[in-house]
Amino acid sequence: MEVLYEKGAYKIIVEEKPNTDAIELLHTTLWGTNGPIFEHLDTQERVLHLSASLAFTLLKKGKTIATCTVLERDIEVEGKAYKTWYGRYFAVDLEYQGKVFGNLLLREMKNYLVQLSDLPTIFYAYVDQANPRSRKLLLHTGFEVIRSFETSVFSRMYPKKDPRVTKIRSSEDIENILLLLKTQNENNTFLNFDNLFFQNNYFILKEDNEIIAGIQASITKWKIRKLPGFSGKIIIKVLPHVPFISRLFNPKDFRFAAFEGIYCKKGREAEVFKLMESACAELKLYTGMVWMDPELELSKRIKNAGEWGLMDKMREDLPAHVVAGFQNVSDRDQQIFHKNPVYISAFDLT
Repeated sequence: MEVLYEKGAYKIIVEEKPNTDAIELLHTTLWGTNGPIFEHLDTQERVLHLSASLAFTLLKKGKTIATCTVLERDIEVEGKAYKTWYGRYFAVDLEYQGKVFGNLLLREMKNYLVQLSDLPTIFYAYVDQANPRSRKLLLHTGFEVIRSFETSVFSRMYPKKDPRVTKIRSSEDIENILLLLKTQNENNTFLNFDNLFFQNNYFILKEDNEIIAGIQASITKWKIRKLPGFSGKIIIKVLPHVPFISRLFNPKDFRFAAFEGIYCKKGREAEVFKLMESACAELKLYTGMVWMDPELELSKRIKNAGEWGLMDKMREDLPAHVVAGFQNVSDRDQQIFHKNPVYISAFDLT
């Protein structure tokens, strides 16, 4: 533990992972404002899995009132190396929201991190378009909106396994899928596969020993407090009480597959839907979620390649933003991050 800031009753510390009090704050935080409002029910599991992380905590008289965890990642875009820090968790105790504390924590955190590398450095985070408070705070501390991404929801009331689909096991298949994903996502920004095999749930579809498609499916648990729009009210109040359909969505314990790391051989886009269905069947889930930049080539390829299901028809179309702050990055290179599609990590979002 290292003390970064100390003034009167306030202190900011940095540790490798969030401490017990910070995890408790994260566990009780309601995420979202005007869009979906939900709680994470598996924070402890996610925190224990973090790698290359630093947790910043603001305390008042020893009590945790704000926290933010960042993940260190080295990336390369168009042949140039960058140091990046992704804001994984950022929460302020309800009593202290709307004041200066979030700003103070982010400012001290950035001042500390820029000293750790001589590489051009980028701080980035995901922000709901419908969450003006967080967006305003990040913009005030030097972040800007660089890209947007959308949510797609996959659902099946009776998911079935495809015999061609298996969980990835061999080191050869792992090496192959990583190479295929890197080639498919060449020049996409913020590309990282740190959590691609979380819970050992990466699924592949093979034919004649060739990987045709692949997908990571992380089991995720949320408690949904509110969904936006008229359809959101129906989903919350009606769906849980409709026989059979209710298995798609339980707001008090919403379990779903967070999909990412999707690979698909060109011309075989329909197989992605077989993969998602097989993954749901294997994991005893009925719903999955995918987050992608709409300008991503893969997003365009699979968008209309299959049937997403009932839940996707009922969702509200609420894009989210990628916000970033640049340090020692030229204006020309900053434009690359504005222009190139961004890779969205489902693990980072959940």
